[in-house]
Amino acid sequence: MTIDASRFVYAIRQTESGGNPLAIGDDGRAWTSIQCHPPWLWQWASALNVPPRLGESWDAWAIRVLWAFAWHHRAWDPVALAMYFHVGHACQPSDLDWSDDYAARFTRNWASYPDAKNQNGDPA
Repeated sequence: MTIDASRFVYAIRQTESGGNPLAIGDDGRAWTSIQCHPPWLWQWASALNVPPRLGESWDAWAIRVLWAFAWHHRAWDPVALAMYFHVGHACQPSDLDWSDDYAARFTRNWASYPDAKNQNGDPA
C-alpha cells in the first residue's frame, strides 16, 4: 500500500487547523494550514528540493512541501506518518510521545477525504 499524498495533506490540514491558511499556533512557532514550524519547512523543502515559487503564499509552499514529504514516505502507515509529522520523529502507539487524540482526529479527517475510496474509513 502507498499513501495517497493528496489525501494525507487534506487530513493533516483538517487535523491541524481545520484548513485555515492563516492559522498560527504553538505561541507563534507554527503557521499555515498545516501548522508547521519553520525548521521543519526548511529541512524538508531542502531535502526534497521544493523551493518556494515567486509570488507563492507560505501556505501554498508548505502544502507542496507536505505533499512531497508524504510522497517521500509513501510506504508508511498514514497514521504513523501523521504522528511523525506531528511530533517530529517516528514513534509507536506504545511510546509516550504518541497522542491517541491526534491519531483519532487524523483518522477521522482521513476518512472524510472527499474522494475517499476506502468507504470504511480505515487509513490503512
